[in-house]
Amino acid sequence: MCGAMLGFVSNDALVKLSSEAIPLGEVLLLRGIASTLLVAAAVTLFGPVPRWRDFRDRALIWRTVGDVGATVIYLTALTRLPIANATIVLQTVPLVVAAVGALVFKEHVGWRRWAAILVGLTGVAIVIRPGLSGFNAYSLMAFAAVFLIALRDISTSRVPAAIPTITVLTAAVVATMLSGVAMGVGESWIWPNGTALIESFGAGVCVVIAYSSIIIALRSADLSLTAPFRYTIIIWAGLYGYFFWGDRPDALTIVGGALIVASGIFTLYREQRSGRAARQKTSIGGAGP
Repeated sequence: MCGAMLGFVSNDALVKLSSEAIPLGEVLLLRGIASTLLVAAAVTLFGPVPRWRDFRDRALIWRTVGDVGATVIYLTALTRLPIANATIVLQTVPLVVAAVGALVFKEHVGWRRWAAILVGLTGVAIVIRPGLSGFNAYSLMAFAAVFLIALRDISTSRVPAAIPTITVLTAAVVATMLSGVAMGVGESWIWPNGTALIESFGAGVCVVIAYSSIIIALRSADLSLTAPFRYTIIIWAGLYGYFFWGDRPDALTIVGGALIVASGIFTLYREQRSGRAARQKTSIGGAGP
């Protein structure tokens, strides 16, 4: 998960840099070409070759939908936001996952976790600041991407174990590349210079590393175990923002981010305790004849 977070934020930084020279759809296409070539090389060298019938799996389809939607919406917002602010908003994913689990999958979420979710949403409001002078409407787009990322992560954990990670990765990179083509219909494309090419292809390398790492993490361990390590991305985003764009998060952004992180960690802690208690109860109840 730590490797995935470093990969994702490195991808974000490179996409943000390259989008200053060429349109975002073009960036996604170039990034998609690089990542697709990398995945094809991995399949050739290590296998296994993806099976077409696996791409029809419902969980994999929903994962791909969430991934493509989140990519397009979030990167559009990122091109117009400080990278640290956009990254902090994304850290509400564990809170949204918990809320979706309660509202959609009827999982038990006690009042403490609901309180933590409300605290986290308060943190988002502080970072976004709707109605105040520092408000940027693109912050709402970044927050909308959170729900699609939650869909992606929940669906990833439900993809059958028989479907290889390389198949999930192939679906992600090819679908995202095609989304760049679709975006290009409404854009005026520019022949990329050498720097934009390097940044776009570098983003493709980073996103393959990130995708591979997060898929392995989500399929190999409980979400409650890996999710706290998502917050390492805030450190990297702050460093990238400072060194590349001279961004310095203000006090309100730091306070809002702290609320989001604290509520997310508490939510995950409560989920672990609830899951452990449920397992103990099941074990005791199943001890009879």
